[in-house]
Amino acid sequence: MGELILLTLPKTERLKNIKLIDSVFKSAITVKSFPLIFSYKITDFPTEVPVQLLFTVSKRNFKRSVDRNRIKRIMRDRYRLMKPEIIAALNGKSIFGALIYTSKTLADYQEIDKSLLKLIQKLHETNR
Repeated sequence: MGELILLTLPKTERLKNIKLIDSVFKSAITVKSFPLIFSYKITDFPTEVPVQLLFTVSKRNFKRSVDRNRIKRIMRDRYRLMKPEIIAALNGKSIFGALIYTSKTLADYQEIDKSLLKLIQKLHETNR
């Protein structure tokens, strides 16, 4: 039997370290699929979780925090459901990164799903 991957997003999988966040935005691999940008950096040191992510939405595009929080909630939920595919696309590498929403309109679940699927395909191509 293979390893069981739970479809959860615990706090250990959220990126909070300021130095790591800075390094993701300064020198990282970027994969784009409108309306999402996935910036990530492969870790050199072992971590307890394979992926640590930060979810962000621009305050410039969405003035109301209610809207930003809704989009981040949708992104976290869609990521949580597609986490096994994303981990498989990384070929056993540990990463930390940021999932950035760039559109100026409110997203729905289908739009985020399509974009995440394209991102997963691009990750498969870049991490062979």
